Amino acid sequence: MKKSIDVVLNGKKARDLAKKEVLEAAQDKNKVGKHLGVLKIDSRIASHRFEAFITGYEGWEWEVIIARPSVSKELTVYSTTLVAGKKAIVPPLWVPWAERILPSDVQTWDALAYQSNDSKLVHSGLPHTDINNIEKLALWRERILSPYGKTETTKRWMKNRVGPRSKTKKIAKDICINCGYFVPLSGCLGQGFGACTNAFSPNDGNVVSINNGCGSHSETSVPQGAKYISKSKLFFQDNDVKMNL
Repeated sequence: MKKSIDVVLNGKKARDLAKKEVLEAAQDKNKVGKHLGVLKIDSRIASHRFEAFITGYEGWEWEVIIARPSVSKELTVYSTTLVAGKKAIVPPLWVPWAERILPSDVQTWDALAYQSNDSKLVHSGLPHTDINNIEKLALWRERILSPYGKTETTKRWMKNRVGPRSKTKKIAKDICINCGYFVPLSGCLGQGFGACTNAFSPNDGNVVSINNGCGSHSETSVPQGAKYISKSKLFFQDNDVKMNL
């Protein structure tokens, strides 16, 4: 026991009072174990801890906070509650919804909150204008991608299905940058990405990296006259089946 803890708050009277409060709160003596000690909160405020035996609260402890006035030995109970011990099973730290949301969580009908401090965006430098004048300024945007935002976008796109490790790239004999249906993006992102405009491509209408590819390349090696060549494995040929009628 620490000598700095008030003698009255660390005495038998205080322990007995704390035990009484715990038993009243628990409403079952089997849920209360031995006295674990006293913790100093302030010069005349202390916390008494007891073992807690409650289903679902393994490692938790009963805590009774007791105080006394500076010129009196009368004890006052502030609170009685359960607190997590050193070996307690506790939930992870709370993370606000806005910080833990993932792109996959957002549906078409969802609307995200405005983020004034989004590190992926910077102010465009153009003067703010009334929403009704946006049509007159086709390129007006209050904020544009920051260098950090462009870097993060590049990393994300290169890792997902629009990048060079896509499933379509595995069957392609050439890359998107050599395809007539590839339309580069503007700005620095156009150095590595563009949009696919081929209606027969699985990437039609999507952003693709310049080193992505698919079987619908404009300069395909499939012989002229053939509609397409399937890369799928043939599992069953019904021409070989003989039937006795």
